[in-house]
Amino acid sequence: MSNNLAVWSFVNILVLTFFTIWTYSITKLLIEKNKYDSSLKFNPFKIQLIITNIYIVAFLLYLIFTNGNIEEPKWMLLIIIMGHFFLSWNIFYFMRFIAKSISTVEFKRECHFSDYLGNMVLLVFFPIGIWWLHPKIQTLIKA
Repeated sequence: MSNNLAVWSFVNILVLTFFTIWTYSITKLLIEKNKYDSSLKFNPFKIQLIITNIYIVAFLLYLIFTNGNIEEPKWMLLIIIMGHFFLSWNIFYFMRFIAKSISTVEFKRECHFSDYLGNMVLLVFFPIGIWWLHPKIQTLIKA
């Protein structure tokens, strides 16, 4: 069990690393192209991304070192539950921020939720949505 958990955790950290690099780079490039919506700030996004990655890596390391036994100590389960609520909110925030950045640069104006909902739905379906969105993002960055 411990060896499988360690491999699973390592693979998750590897995927997280690539996804973080992709998210950071496209968002940075899109924000540089954004001249239409001043509410899209890159620094809060970057801080949230760092905090989220620290939590995920810490959680995976905790699972490795405790062999998946999250019941000891008892207070750790509460921290994990609260951390996962925070993680869920951050994932929603990232998808919203990226989708809004794409739509803002694409439409060349400040966008509302209905404008970027389609991009956000594509981001929810991770690999398929990225394959669909990435050519559009590349076109927007090159323009």
